[in-house]
Amino acid sequence: MNDMFLSGPSMGLLILVFCLLVVPAAGQGDGPLMITAPGQYILDHDPVGGGQQGIVISSSDVLLDGGGYQVVGTSSQGSVGVVVKGAQQNVTIRNLSVRSWGTGIRFQSISSGRINGVTAVNCTENGFLLDGCSGISIDSCQALQNGLPGIAINESTKCRLTETQTLQNGDVGMYLLNATGTIIDRCTASENRLNGIFLEQSDKTTINNCQAAWNQYPGIAISGGMQNMITTNLLYGNQIAAVYLEETGRTLVLNNAAGGSPAGLSIVNCTDRVIAGGNRWLTDEQTLVTEARNVSPVPALGPSPNHLHALVALDRASGASVRTGHRVDVGDGRRIALQTSGIGGPVVVMEAGTGDSALSWAQVQQEVGEFTTAVSVDRAGLGWSDPRTGPANATADVSDLHLALHNAGLPPPYLLIGQGRGATIMRLFTHRYPAEVAGLVLVEPEVENEFSSNADYSMVRHQQITDLVLALEKRVGAVDSGYLARNPGLVTVSPHLSLQDQQTDRALIVSHPAFTLAQIDEWKGTDRFFTTVRSELNGMHLGVPVRILLSTDPALQTEGSGSVPEGYRTFRNLQRGLVGNSADGQVMTIQNTTRSLQLDRPDAVTDAIRQLVG
Repeated sequence: MNDMFLSGPSMGLLILVFCLLVVPAAGQGDGPLMITAPGQYILDHDPVGGGQQGIVISSSDVLLDGGGYQVVGTSSQGSVGVVVKGAQQNVTIRNLSVRSWGTGIRFQSISSGRINGVTAVNCTENGFLLDGCSGISIDSCQALQNGLPGIAINESTKCRLTETQTLQNGDVGMYLLNATGTIIDRCTASENRLNGIFLEQSDKTTINNCQAAWNQYPGIAISGGMQNMITTNLLYGNQIAAVYLEETGRTLVLNNAAGGSPAGLSIVNCTDRVIAGGNRWLTDEQTLVTEARNVSPVPALGPSPNHLHALVALDRASGASVRTGHRVDVGDGRRIALQTSGIGGPVVVMEAGTGDSALSWAQVQQEVGEFTTAVSVDRAGLGWSDPRTGPANATADVSDLHLALHNAGLPPPYLLIGQGRGATIMRLFTHRYPAEVAGLVLVEPEVENEFSSNADYSMVRHQQITDLVLALEKRVGAVDSGYLARNPGLVTVSPHLSLQDQQTDRALIVSHPAFTLAQIDEWKGTDRFFTTVRSELNGMHLGVPVRILLSTDPALQTEGSGSVPEGYRTFRNLQRGLVGNSADGQVMTIQNTTRSLQLDRPDAVTDAIRQLVG
């Protein structure tokens, strides 16, 4: 990948806006269009002809507007569709397509330029090549199905890639060699033959809020260089690892979400500090560093010894409230995923509603982790947890939770928080292990008798579940076909989540079809779930403090017809009745909220928890 290539032939007519343009004579098919003076130029049709160069710009202060036309070559090696050369400044190329050249667009020794809205497709070498440049911006561009790296930046400084896609290239999507100070922001590098983004001997690069998916090598790889930062990216379906670091140092890997790769972060022979934190790795291995060959971790921010090492700060540098994820063995070769944060007691344990992962508690956990230990749980098959061995049922969920907490070394008593189905699981946990429970916070709890309390209400709720299951089944097909991987923006996630958690949620969905299958299993098994707990929970008396938080979700009151409002009132009475004979029980209605109350008003949930923590 050290050989950088250009590309060439194409002839056509330009409309001169301010300056003289030298155009080859009619019938000459081997000469390029020449721009030798400052000015604005607009292409008025698809150029035709042959040769090794299509358009040559050898002047500063030039704006070339392609008018949406194509410059088409003959795929000969070394040819260039548009080349800018001669130490020029302030050159812009926009609104153009280049096809079937050696290299589509080449900037050589240019400073202060822009490539905007340009597509380079089916070139035998690079789609875009910046060679010895500085201050060049490539934005809203595409490099598709080129033979070598879609975009190559060589020996260049302070260049920027923004909202640009490199897809299905025969090499790396984006390749930086001996580059300094590059910013890659909101870009996509997917389905490339090698890495999505590869930095070789490059320094001070920032890769932020990008997506790299289904590449045949790691999504982001760095070999050599120093002081690079990889932050808040979405990486899924890549081979070997989501992020791969080799012989590099002083590198930050922060707040990324990854799934569907053998490893999250792979570190090999790194020569200086590597700091990783706040990442969410949905990978075959769930430790923060999933592959570390020839690496000796050293204390956070400690001095650099002479031998090869990597510094790994396990999400603790930012304070006690930072979440760390790990999976805990619960028997039968299965592991349950816990997200933990904070210190102190009692341990606050959070279970999500039907089909939801621990991410639904992200905001509450961040707040609670400021004053005590907070733990959010993924039930079997959801989030980062291994699939269950049979159909979803409450007995297995409670057993998994109890084993996971104890095997993780989290001591009782526990303050249990549950939303929807999670609230039922927490009540059953309290019934079975009363000596280990300090209190309950139930957020929009499901009730085991709610479907039998009113026929019309039951009909409406069952129809809602049926519609949701059908939508999830369609999503499975879209995941299996790769359609959602190519269009992750179609995946709806909660706007209340942080950007990182939104990225993580998308990674879960598009790279982990077992997650959606587990969601379907839980929703389809709603009646079975209630049946298994009804006899045990009917008439249960809670001997611990209880807080019940209810929403004002209008959908619960107005959907359907007939006596649904009456059924709604009955359901609300069942929820309020869960206080039972608790000596310290309160029911609170939180205004302007939905059933996902913990996302709408995390502060209200945190306040209820504070009351019980004391």
